[in-house]
Amino acid sequence: MDDFIYVLIAAAIVMLLIGIFGGPLADFLSASAPGKEKLIAEFALGNVGYLEDNVERSIGFGSFTVGRTNKEVVFKRPSIGTSNSYFGKDFKKWDVRIDEHILDGLKEVKIKFFIGESNLLNNLVIKWNGKEVFNKIANLREYEITIDKRNVKESNVLEVSCLPPGLMFWGSTIYELKGFQVVALYGPEKIFAFKLYANEIEAWNKGILSFYTTKGQRGELEIKFNGKVIYKDRPEHLVRVNITYPEVPINLGTNIIAVKAIDGMFDIDDMRLDIILSTTKTERSMEINVSKEICEMLKSNNGELAFYVENIYKPGALKIELNNKRLNVQTIKEGWNNITFNKDYITCGINTIRFGGTGGWRIGKVMVKVK
Repeated sequence: MDDFIYVLIAAAIVMLLIGIFGGPLADFLSASAPGKEKLIAEFALGNVGYLEDNVERSIGFGSFTVGRTNKEVVFKRPSIGTSNSYFGKDFKKWDVRIDEHILDGLKEVKIKFFIGESNLLNNLVIKWNGKEVFNKIANLREYEITIDKRNVKESNVLEVSCLPPGLMFWGSTIYELKGFQVVALYGPEKIFAFKLYANEIEAWNKGILSFYTTKGQRGELEIKFNGKVIYKDRPEHLVRVNITYPEVPINLGTNIIAVKAIDGMFDIDDMRLDIILSTTKTERSMEINVSKEICEMLKSNNGELAFYVENIYKPGALKIELNNKRLNVQTIKEGWNNITFNKDYITCGINTIRFGGTGGWRIGKVMVKVK
């Protein structure tokens, strides 16, 4: 009889303990059991990154003809004066640079000028890379000097001077050169070089290359952007070509557009590049409260951030920070994405999750869990 009473008392105590601690104990065992997860927080996020498109800058390339030798003025001065006497001389020296993309198709270089003033006391001397290309009396007329492409480099030294007045030792030889130009002749591609800046690369949405031409011109027109063919057709009237990344490579710094006529000739009017950026940058932050119980669980379990990407507006790098510590975010895809983190990212109490990046996304449901 005494044993039976003891059993009843023990059973009552067990039932009382289960009634008091059963809920929290069950939760703890459920969260700690292998294959189980405990939700810390859940919320909807919204748009993140660059979203609105604006024309940030337009680059005009003007009107031109392709299908014949192209000309590029690589150096010019409205006026150059030089003099020489037995008491002193005034000579000029410059570094003339020719871009690599022009050198690749270079045919020759021409130096052009006309003599605006001279007393003809002695010779005008012009040197190109140390070699005399002109040394004679220069009369009041136009001159054109041809430089063979074999004597042209990316960086060239141009010198303009004159000889002293000979027997007229009391005088000074004087020349004034007007409309001085160094012109590179190249082809068959017409080359345009321009720069893109860091803020444009980061927020790039697309470029739109546009131009006008007349219907019925013979041949085919080919356009390359940094070596990638973006257009190859017979153009009629207005042409607009979208330049999207990464399908078309874009560079920080110098970028090249090359235009070429195949078996024909084309008159191109008002070619321009509109740079369209996603200029509204949206970052979103959410706060989550982490209990002491969760902190204890994270000592032996990893945490997981799961988020659902509804739409990718613009490819780019998604940046997620948990308490100012950047999480390891790999390639983002539409649908569910999962990132694992450990206890070093979390503190007991209020924690901040921040979303941003160089692309554009619409992110729906976000869940923070203990795995």
